[in-house]
Amino acid sequence: MASDTLAKTKDDADGKIESRLGAVNVSDSPKSIRLLPFTYQSIAGLVITLDLLLITLVGLVTATLYHEIVFDSLGAIERNVAVALFVAVIFVAIFRLNKLYSPTQLLLWNVQLNNVLWIWCVTFFLLSGWLFVWKAGDDISRGAVISFWSAGLVVLILERAFLRLFIERALKSGALRGRSVIVISQNRSAMTPAFAARLRRHGYDTLREFQLGDASAAELDESVANIVDFLRGSDVEEILLVVAGGDASKWNYIAEGLRILPLSVTWIADGLTAELVRRPWFEMGPVVAIEMQRPPRGELDLVLKRAVDLALAGLALIVFSPILLIVALAIKIDSSGPVLFWQTRRGFNGKPFRIAKFRSMSVLEDGDDVRQAKKKDPRVTRVGRWIRKTSIDEIPQLFNVLRGEMSLVGPRPHALVHDDQFIQLVEDYAYRHHVKPGITGWAQVHHARGEMPTIESIQRRVEFDRWYIANWTLTLDFLIMLRTLGQVVRGKNVY
Repeated sequence: MASDTLAKTKDDADGKIESRLGAVNVSDSPKSIRLLPFTYQSIAGLVITLDLLLITLVGLVTATLYHEIVFDSLGAIERNVAVALFVAVIFVAIFRLNKLYSPTQLLLWNVQLNNVLWIWCVTFFLLSGWLFVWKAGDDISRGAVISFWSAGLVVLILERAFLRLFIERALKSGALRGRSVIVISQNRSAMTPAFAARLRRHGYDTLREFQLGDASAAELDESVANIVDFLRGSDVEEILLVVAGGDASKWNYIAEGLRILPLSVTWIADGLTAELVRRPWFEMGPVVAIEMQRPPRGELDLVLKRAVDLALAGLALIVFSPILLIVALAIKIDSSGPVLFWQTRRGFNGKPFRIAKFRSMSVLEDGDDVRQAKKKDPRVTRVGRWIRKTSIDEIPQLFNVLRGEMSLVGPRPHALVHDDQFIQLVEDYAYRHHVKPGITGWAQVHHARGEMPTIESIQRRVEFDRWYIANWTLTLDFLIMLRTLGQVVRGKNVY
């Protein structure tokens, strides 16, 4: 009887709180579904354990089978165990340092596939170094190591495919129990379908939302006290404050009022606030400084990219020197005028420089009157049509690379008059000048090259260039250079 009375009192109190605060029950987890014996938050630890066991097992099995088949013996079991454990620990450590074990990362197939591949290769590179340092290379079969690498990579990829499918289905069905939370918002409901789905995807089971509205100081005190009453003795594990704007001091006051509860309070930022908290910061005495913009390349990145540019540009000039002489002679015989064509373009930070090209037209346009080449352009010479089709006219820009005015890979520079026009037409066009221009680029290998007759074509090229600047790596540069070879062979959109 006493317990029934207590439950009724609790329900009555909840009803009063809901009426005063506009509380809405938003939990949509199926009640009949059978829950899994682990939670969303424990997935990372489980996958780490699974990786350690799988890698160790694959290492032992492949080494045993290889020695049994090739040498008709089991081999040195203790050394095989040491190698398997070394690979398992190093792989898991690097994967964890890159924060790739969180469920949200495990759901990203491309991210997992790419990182499994490069981290697995790095792990075996470190294994080779370890074996060399300890002079154990002669005791470990190369065939067993190669078999371990091949089989382990296949197993890890299949495991990632299974985990992605398993987690997606468990979240969708509600079988994967998440962290029970309530949401506190201000004037309007934060629980839009997209936001609710995002919370579920990140392992939150939202039980209820409280909307505070434009409360006065006294009303705010009462609202916080009512929320505290509701949470006492409940199964809620965390409180989410959805801050989409408004007075920051009010939200700080609410957080202070919730300190009486032994629960986590998480501030979910949106808009400008979200942008600020993503930025790097440092202390300047008693104040905090937030870095709103930084150069797109760090000092080490700049040194590495410059070293690659110098090495490959110098090598390319040596390899292509016979072609340079033949093309120069052909241009001289075919039409009157200089062999090289120089045009002013903008480089890093908008600094003008003179770009070199083999002359492919009967005109030498520069300054305020430069017309883009069109299909069957009568200005293009006979030799010019061939060298433009094969992109041989761009080879002299290797000298611009050696002089530091250009890079092998980057946004393609345009004539000054076109730059001035495009800056007016496309809002983010000037962002391309945050890095050195390149002989080829991300836009070019996606067929965004040649004539740009419409605003849409300019915007498309700028979008590719911005993506390249934001996601640059040396590996990406090498990939672009390889794909450029295919573009040169096809010769699309070049007139």
